[in-house]
Amino acid sequence: MKKIAKIKLLFIVNPNSGVGNKRFILNLINALPSEDIQVDVQQTTHPDHATALAQYGIQEGFDRIVAVGGDGTVNEIAKALIHTGIPLGIIPSGSGNGLARHLGIPLEKKKAMKRIVEGQVAQIDVCYLNQAPFFCTAGVGFDADVGKTFKTAKTRGWFTYVWHTFKLYMVYAPREYRIRKAGREYAVNAFTITLANANQYGNNVFISPLSDIQDGKMELCVVKPFPKTSGLRFFLRLFLKRIHTSSYYEVEKVEDLTVIKPVDFPYHLDGETIDDPVSELHFSIEAGALAVVC
Repeated sequence: MKKIAKIKLLFIVNPNSGVGNKRFILNLINALPSEDIQVDVQQTTHPDHATALAQYGIQEGFDRIVAVGGDGTVNEIAKALIHTGIPLGIIPSGSGNGLARHLGIPLEKKKAMKRIVEGQVAQIDVCYLNQAPFFCTAGVGFDADVGKTFKTAKTRGWFTYVWHTFKLYMVYAPREYRIRKAGREYAVNAFTITLANANQYGNNVFISPLSDIQDGKMELCVVKPFPKTSGLRFFLRLFLKRIHTSSYYEVEKVEDLTVIKPVDFPYHLDGETIDDPVSELHFSIEAGALAVVC
């Protein structure tokens, strides 16, 4: 590694994220300390623990606070760092790693670790759903229902996710929602409605290929009902960054809007499906509110 100024790093590790154990990553972290690099490692034990640990890191004056986990762990840590100026680092270790992929952070752990120490800091936008921050995507529809099913699966990983997606797709029907924005309210029948800050859900599934995480805008992405026979072609477009060329897809840049749904429909936020009995989901964005190492 090139010569750097003295730096104090806090690594917050979610031992249950993704697949496999975190021993290799912990070994990399333990090899970092030197006269120039001070390291502390904390592991999460329960939901929202990562947020509390990030707050500890702020109080103790760490220069960078690093999430070792997936998008859920990243979300818990990042929301504590909004407006602090303390950069968020990411060692991608989850199932999807949507924010890390969008930012171009290497999935290879040694390269990601080098980026933590030597990487540049950028300011990115923060989105909110009913005042809860999110950094990649949030919304309602098929993807939220897949997340709900995946959440209860006995195994994790890519193949499990694909299997649950396929099973649900075969029986899934589009739903009716209402959208309120710019003083106007209208109905929409949709397969999914996604508000995107980053360009993907994770795993290189690009729901919003043209998203810019620094432009002060969200993308409102509406997938309209499409024939079951077009499913394979449609899903291939997601992986090929071509979804925006589909006639069943609409996108526009927005700063503030509300999606109205039946209370029993789940929604998702940065990869986490939430069963919250609310009908109105209000989305907004704050430009440049989070510092990240990328």
